[in-house]
Amino acid sequence: MGAGGGGSEELEMYLRAGRAAAAALERAARIVEDGRSALEVCEELEEAISREAEPAFPCNISQGPVAAHYTPAPGDRLRIDGRSIVKVDLGAHVDGYIADTAISLAWTGENERLVEATREALNRGISRIAPGVPLRRFGGAVEEYARALGLRPVVNLAGHRLGRFELHTGVSVPNVDADAPGRFEPMGAYALEPFLVLREGAGRVIDSSPSNIFRLASRRIPKDPALARVASHIWERYRGLPFASRWIVRDLGEGALDALRALVSMGIVQEYRTLVEANGAQVAQFEHTIFVREDGVVVTTRRRDERRGNR
Repeated sequence: MGAGGGGSEELEMYLRAGRAAAAALERAARIVEDGRSALEVCEELEEAISREAEPAFPCNISQGPVAAHYTPAPGDRLRIDGRSIVKVDLGAHVDGYIADTAISLAWTGENERLVEATREALNRGISRIAPGVPLRRFGGAVEEYARALGLRPVVNLAGHRLGRFELHTGVSVPNVDADAPGRFEPMGAYALEPFLVLREGAGRVIDSSPSNIFRLASRRIPKDPALARVASHIWERYRGLPFASRWIVRDLGEGALDALRALVSMGIVQEYRTLVEANGAQVAQFEHTIFVREDGVVVTTRRRDERRGNR
């Protein structure tokens, strides 16, 4: 609906979260450089988000063939590799209203071309969206553009509808012209995130090592008091949103890591895996969050350098 309608308060919350996420991503473009500590980068960006909102999930820094879901562990020594495409994926929320956005950075010719193509694929996909448009229209635009350049979209990664304190509602937005049910609904917020690889890539990802990212999967309270304390803290602090193992150390001390592992084994906490390109190809990603109104689409995470042409 229009900005003056019944959804104006909800839209304003999404916009506030979007401004915080966009500002942090602008900062990422300035501070990510070869040899820099990934842990330092993530903590700096999360701190920047926290000045205006709350992190909606841990800052992800995924490099090269790692497509998604890597955040540093406590004391992690990983450093930025300037030979790789570096993907920074971060989120902010204001009272549970989420902004999810990502950028890819590259410093070599072939990688830079893939990055720019992925940025343009996202913009072309967004240009096809209007209230009531089928979800597959977005993926159709992404796939058409990518294949015209001899690139492949990653077929088993998709965008997703956002809910309050809910990063994935169960509604997916494909990055290819797939048979996806559903339409872009007014009053809906969606995170749109094409991933592209060069022709030699498989165009799909597989699960790999643990990512240091977790999510409360069950409200079941363990009988053990120590485990119950950690589970209760996770719910009170993060609700159903993802969190990092290093956040638990920050909140509760290193001893809480044993409790976290126990909660994973009990099925109370879900552990994410890193997602890696099946052929080991470099992966590029860009992402924006949109809010669909009755009269059009608002890109809530548009950065200052992209605002020309914002709708």
